[in-house]
Amino acid sequence: MTVPGELEPGSSRLAHPAEIETTDQKRLDRRLIVLFAMLYAVQGVVVSYFLTFNGRYMLHPSVGEDGQTIRLTMAQIGWCQTIATLPLALKFLFGLWADKFSFLGYGHRRPYMLLGLLMQSLGLFCLTLVEPAKHVEAFTALATIAVCGLCFYDVSCDAFAVQVTPAADRGRVQGVLQASRFLSTAFFGVLFGIVWNLSAIPGQGVLWLCGLLPIPAILYTLTVAEPAHVRSAEGLRLGVFRMFRHRSLWGLLVFSVIYAIVSFGVEAVLVFWFAVPALAFTERALGFQSLGRNCGRALGALFQGRAAMLDGKRPLVMIGLCGLSASTILFSTVRGHGTAMLVGILFGIAVGWLDALACSLAMDEAEPDFPATSFALIMAFQNLGILGSGLMSTLASSAGFGPAFAIAAVVNLAGLLAWPLLVAHPRRSRTGEPWTV
Repeated sequence: MTVPGELEPGSSRLAHPAEIETTDQKRLDRRLIVLFAMLYAVQGVVVSYFLTFNGRYMLHPSVGEDGQTIRLTMAQIGWCQTIATLPLALKFLFGLWADKFSFLGYGHRRPYMLLGLLMQSLGLFCLTLVEPAKHVEAFTALATIAVCGLCFYDVSCDAFAVQVTPAADRGRVQGVLQASRFLSTAFFGVLFGIVWNLSAIPGQGVLWLCGLLPIPAILYTLTVAEPAHVRSAEGLRLGVFRMFRHRSLWGLLVFSVIYAIVSFGVEAVLVFWFAVPALAFTERALGFQSLGRNCGRALGALFQGRAAMLDGKRPLVMIGLCGLSASTILFSTVRGHGTAMLVGILFGIAVGWLDALACSLAMDEAEPDFPATSFALIMAFQNLGILGSGLMSTLASSAGFGPAFAIAAVVNLAGLLAWPLLVAHPRRSRTGEPWTV
């Protein structure tokens, strides 16, 4: 039995075949790039809030009915953060649902984008109505709802991009999208620090701002058409896992997991490195150093987008990995704010370059029939980079910062082992199964 609104094998939602346009054009429609960039920008800001500011907001004490001050412990806040952000590690399940089921018969992409943006906005607004110290369970539930909303529009956006972006334009498009996310994270990270104490309850104004940010994206999404799909007769399970037969996918997973672990790990120990007596950076200085690295990421993503127009992507992998290793070693030479900013920008350029390149290669590897599920599944491997935080912190505490940076740089070069597995050109999409708008 077919679920109402589910796409039958070989079916299309377009009324007339003449309306179908192929994706043979060299560049993606500018309206769609604007849509994807807006969604990436909103996503980056919200993730930044939960990873950087939410813990500080939850530290605010409350007064109980007996007049006693109630405070959450660091362990309670940590578990709240873990539970709330857990959907990010399970995004491929949201993609599986979106690929399989049309939302009330209205489509597989745009309705989930709208639903996700709305869930995120309402969840963040409602967080301001709950005192975390008094009602940590309710606060955790609302935060989880907001992150689930992010997952819905994020996987739908990625699938939409995979469906309609010409293979030759994927590097440029990913460069623009990654730059949008990094720039918004950098800008709003500074803005959050400015408005933090402007509200009656410190941080509440930041939550209001985060809740308002999805509204322009909601309005713009309403103006974009839903893509139509012609699917092969294979089952969903086989279609999703068919991509693991390609050696090029394994090459992508090897290099992306290694660089992600190294980049996450280095980023995690910088706050401790900048706190050593010889540097002793203030919190304000740390914020501006983060701004420099994020601006570098945006530049790296844009540079990679331009370079991707060259013949083949193998050289881009080598350039990115070598740049990340070099900038990682340079952190041990930091002696003040100026050198820290310079090295941070170089580090950000390398990370942004690799992030955009990995996403571009993932678009090449994603299965056209099930783009949301397959793309999110590939990204789930890249999310293993979170392991780098614990690994790098342990290494730095036992061996020292200088040796830790050197070891991380050498480990990062192991990503070059993926070179023989990577294809020089993107695989062609299967014919007769176009997605169009």
